[in-house]
Amino acid sequence: MTRPRSAPWILGGKRVVSFVLFAMALPALAWEPRGHHLIASASLQALPTELAPWFSGQEAVFIRASLEPDLWKANDASEVWRHRIACETYGGPAKVPLHEATARAQVGAFAFEQAGQLPWVIAERHRRLVEAFKARDARRVVLEAGWLCHYVADAQVPLHTTRDRNGKATRQKGIHKRWEADLVEHGVSSLPAAAGAEAPADLPAAIAGWIRESHSLIPALLEADRQAGREAQGNSEAHTKAFWSLQNRQVLQQLNRAAERSGGLVLSAWVQAGRPQP
Repeated sequence: MTRPRSAPWILGGKRVVSFVLFAMALPALAWEPRGHHLIASASLQALPTELAPWFSGQEAVFIRASLEPDLWKANDASEVWRHRIACETYGGPAKVPLHEATARAQVGAFAFEQAGQLPWVIAERHRRLVEAFKARDARRVVLEAGWLCHYVADAQVPLHTTRDRNGKATRQKGIHKRWEADLVEHGVSSLPAAAGAEAPADLPAAIAGWIRESHSLIPALLEADRQAGREAQGNSEAHTKAFWSLQNRQVLQQLNRAAERSGGLVLSAWVQAGRPQP
């Protein structure tokens, strides 16, 4: 996998304003800025009190960092492939290899790159956060944790686990935005306090489980969109309302899982680093 370069961090003053305006003007990108903002904010609430001091007073920096992977696509064309995984390339979600080297050897370099690398990017970002904690670099911890949170959130989006991520094969073009952006904008103003973070015992297996779980939601998602389309008869606003009534539980469920699991991986990195204090 092509390793992501260190991204330019946008902090303070007018550059923050520019960053926020640019983010809100972007087309549909994963959960879009609104969804990632909600997830990042809720994930901090899941952290144990011993870990919270690392982020105290740095919440806004953490949230901005959680948006930045989508912005980085403008600087690095290969970044787009780090946000998804086409499970079909490996024969289905249950057959996606746990480790990057195995996946690359199984399908070859070109297919590996084109299928996306989301599971292994999460593992790599987790490793980088462990290093940041070990170095006791408070600024780097917040930034690395924000980037990790973004990719964990993407893994909870069903359409990020399939080759047909925008409904071309099922004649449901635009479903990507309709589900993960329009529904969030329509029905989600906040998330409940996330459950206490739990560090996974086996990180590769946990990530693989998230991918399988997200992928399993696709059939119901597609059928709900078709049903909403039949009810709306071409009216986009009516479509969104009908789609929300059918999928609101799944959307909220995946947003909450994203927050809880992001917190869990931050906790895991901290524990692996020896539970350092800032």
